[in-house]
Amino acid sequence: MKLRIFILCIFLTFIPFTETKGKSSTREKHESKKTTSGTQPFHVAIFSACDSRISATKPIVYTLLNKIPSIVEQKVREKYRVTYVVGSQCKEVASELGADFFDTGVWYYPSPKTSHNGFHFFNNLTTSSILYSYNSMDSLIRHDRPDLVLAECFGVGAATAAENHDVPFAYIWTPALPHIATWKSGHNLTIGLTMDYVPKESRPDWYFKLHTYLFHSIYISYINIFGEQAIDQLRQIREGLGLEMFDNFEHAINSYPSISLGGQPMTQMSDHPPNLMVTGILPLPTDTSEVPTDIRKFLEESQRPILYVALGTFFAYSDSRFREVKEALENQDMFNVMWSHKFYDEGKLPVKNEKQMIIKKHMPQRHILNDEKVKVFFTHCGMSSTTEGVTAGVAFITSPQGRDQFYIEDMMRRANMSIPLGKFPTRDSVSKAVHDMAQNIDFYASNVKKVYHKLRIGSEEKLEKFIDSLIEKRHSTRFDVKQSNVWSYAHALTLIFGIIISILATMIAIIVSCIFCTLKLVAFLFNSEKNKLKSL
Repeated sequence: MKLRIFILCIFLTFIPFTETKGKSSTREKHESKKTTSGTQPFHVAIFSACDSRISATKPIVYTLLNKIPSIVEQKVREKYRVTYVVGSQCKEVASELGADFFDTGVWYYPSPKTSHNGFHFFNNLTTSSILYSYNSMDSLIRHDRPDLVLAECFGVGAATAAENHDVPFAYIWTPALPHIATWKSGHNLTIGLTMDYVPKESRPDWYFKLHTYLFHSIYISYINIFGEQAIDQLRQIREGLGLEMFDNFEHAINSYPSISLGGQPMTQMSDHPPNLMVTGILPLPTDTSEVPTDIRKFLEESQRPILYVALGTFFAYSDSRFREVKEALENQDMFNVMWSHKFYDEGKLPVKNEKQMIIKKHMPQRHILNDEKVKVFFTHCGMSSTTEGVTAGVAFITSPQGRDQFYIEDMMRRANMSIPLGKFPTRDSVSKAVHDMAQNIDFYASNVKKVYHKLRIGSEEKLEKFIDSLIEKRHSTRFDVKQSNVWSYAHALTLIFGIIISILATMIAIIVSCIFCTLKLVAFLFNSEKNKLKSL
């Protein structure tokens, strides 16, 4: 390991000297391309991990290639050319969207070995995002210099490559949680430190402020501690290029402009220039996936409205929870049910009535949601799934399982778009929710459509304005290192350890007080007994 790091350091040490000439000639070629003809499309390179996060980048690619034409000499031309920098497993995604493909290699996050613990899982994630994004983006810039580099928010390696080559850069902020720039402007998170607890609106301001400080402290510390290997690799890369190192992950995020596809009231995201621009909901590409015969038949023959259930890429109920929810859905007669469950074992829990319910390990979700018979989406509140449901105009029953999903559930509840069930729905709670939904489905669906209409208007124009403003600068966009560091790693550790020490000190004080009181009581009882004996 040390030998590899030593070789990497030696290699990186020579990059600034060997790159100067090539980088200069590449930039000159880039400048002449724009000034001579003025008709060639702008080249936008988009880096994404080859996992669920790629769903957040698809609408951007689709919009740039299909919804924003350029009119030159009274002829409609492509305004942008997009290169998708993704793992080889996602090559077909680029092909479907009409983008060029640049291979980052075989993406190994998440690890196929389910026995790996959380530490290995997270370290795998950060290492992949840093090394793959840097190596592949650096190679692309040398080979086919883009006018702009975009990367999903873990791709700090892509940011480093863009900065080194002086290419304009921005992050795609994929989580639903508010961007760190919103905290700088005074926004307090309406979410608990473990995400599965959302404080009530009636709580005082100091309560939300405390949760905000704790949440960011835990988040920053978690990444710095469990992603230590990846962060060390990033430090070596940046030092080898003569670039300053970030203090923490959120510091890196806040050092470049970001774009988010969320927006109120789906999320609490709002524009905070120059750090963050929120487009709203962009159009989604047409779902070209093949629909299996049995799913198509179920949709066509259903005589009732359909409730569709899916808990996303990573989550699934335990067998006992699955059995409870399944029984509740089988015992109601208001909806037919389609359920996408990646771990479904038909032999263990067969469907009672195949005309009422179908369960498959995978279903073409967007095709199903856009079918006119599908009226309700029983979802885990993943950002991509929520966006697809809102775009389709269906009502929601929500059961978040982790990450930022509890936050999204609370936002949807406030906007009267959904009936919340929480992480552990019961047979009774599911039955009640389904009954309430059947009685009030028009109310929930109309609110979803209002939200979609609000977030859809002007979204393409905002994206175009954001992209063009960065390209026009023709230089890497970077904010002041000190100014962008809202909350440092040292601050985070100080707060966390301060709270831990306070709790321990309080516990020790309580224990000491209890011991002291106990000794006093024993002494009192002993003296009382002694006095009684003397009196006798």
